[in-house]
Amino acid sequence: MSEQPTVAFIGLGAMGLPMAGRLLDAGYPVRGYNRTPQKAEPLRRKGLLLCSSPKEAASTASVIVTMVRDDEALRAVAEGSQGLLAGAAKGATWIEMSTVSPQTSEELAARAADLGVSFLQAPVSGSVPHAETGQLTIIVSGDEAAYAAAKPLLAVLGSTVKQVGPLSNALHLKLAINLSIAIQTIGYAEGLLLAQRAGIEKGLAVEVLLSSAIASPMLKGRGRLVLERPEQAWFDVGLMQKDMEIALAKAREEGVPLPLSGLANQLLTATRAAGLGEEDVIAVYDLLARLAGEGIAVA
Repeated sequence: MSEQPTVAFIGLGAMGLPMAGRLLDAGYPVRGYNRTPQKAEPLRRKGLLLCSSPKEAASTASVIVTMVRDDEALRAVAEGSQGLLAGAAKGATWIEMSTVSPQTSEELAARAADLGVSFLQAPVSGSVPHAETGQLTIIVSGDEAAYAAAKPLLAVLGSTVKQVGPLSNALHLKLAINLSIAIQTIGYAEGLLLAQRAGIEKGLAVEVLLSSAIASPMLKGRGRLVLERPEQAWFDVGLMQKDMEIALAKAREEGVPLPLSGLANQLLTATRAAGLGEEDVIAVYDLLARLAGEGIAVA
């Protein structure tokens, strides 16, 4: 069995932490960086080498993986004297798994190419439980040779890995997925509230709705969070709105009408204004329950 390549995993948050943990369990040497180092402590006990900067993490890695919150966070770990691009070696592969704007991704891909570093977009569909169990869907676009070499690593992280063509195709598909997640979540919350107002007990309504024709895999996974929230949001309202706004900007550029997405984005704005921006996106239910007035229990 050949030795596994060294991986620099940059971004050890809610999703990155279990993903890096799976790579360690699979025998990959992992060098990690996180803006808040103490969050990586569980992985240090598994053998993670925690580095002081993205540059240090990338300096001896054959594969660099980034999983961060947004464009600003990605640029912060990629650019500058301590960024990963300052440490990446010629011939390395950068697998960018965040959901960011195609423009930012393409700019950084060009910077990487100038250094002789291959670049893959590989955003994921799935939440924390999928990251923990290796059941993510990973959508990949970019250099085909780099993708072929990265497939064994990606297979550790996802049960479905799909190559979808040239750069930015992956991000456009990820944005399409997240538009639907927002709309489905809001529709589910509205239906649940209507059932409750008619006198149906909340738990019973959830059970029936999630056994019905509306129960997509996403709703089956997230729908029960109206009954009990995880300690840490799987996908918070702020992140969802970030993705919605990237998608709406692209739609304006392409002349594509997205009326339901526009309305969903307004509701996400209201949810954040109500102080729920760091809650899981299912918190749109909480806002709607408040708007419905007394008689519907949020908890």
